[in-house]
Amino acid sequence: MKYAMKLKLSLIASLCLMLIVTGCQFKKVYEQQEVSLLPPDAYLQMLEQSEAYYLIDVRTRREYKKAHIYGAENIPFPSSKFREAIDGLDPSRPVFIYCETAHRSPFAAKELRKAGFTRIYDLKRGFNFWRKKGYQFKGNKAVGQPGQPRPEGAQGGGR
Repeated sequence: MKYAMKLKLSLIASLCLMLIVTGCQFKKVYEQQEVSLLPPDAYLQMLEQSEAYYLIDVRTRREYKKAHIYGAENIPFPSSKFREAIDGLDPSRPVFIYCETAHRSPFAAKELRKAGFTRIYDLKRGFNFWRKKGYQFKGNKAVGQPGQPRPEGAQGGGR
């Protein structure tokens, strides 16, 4: 019994330490790479104000096929082909990236910086938060126009 309790406490302590270290790593990536971490409203506003940009979904192909932000191109990260795909892009253009919960995108941003991109915008808290805030996406629950928040009470439908 005592052994089981010690094991549980040890696992909880290890998990907490891992979360703290991981959080610090994300902060470091953003600070060192000069990446703008934007909440959904600011992210959408920057997209609407930009003319020639890249919108990259770094989630898996399966996640992308299920639902994604309108106009996003899927370049999964980590992937052996990620660097190859971004090397074919113009680094003078702004690039907007996102993943499901903003845990992969900081590392994708790091690779984009290495490739010469200087204007990188990451969606704070990721696509999952985008959906929860009611912003539109292409998938089985999309309603209304691209990017715009869902009207109160709107459900289902889609494209």
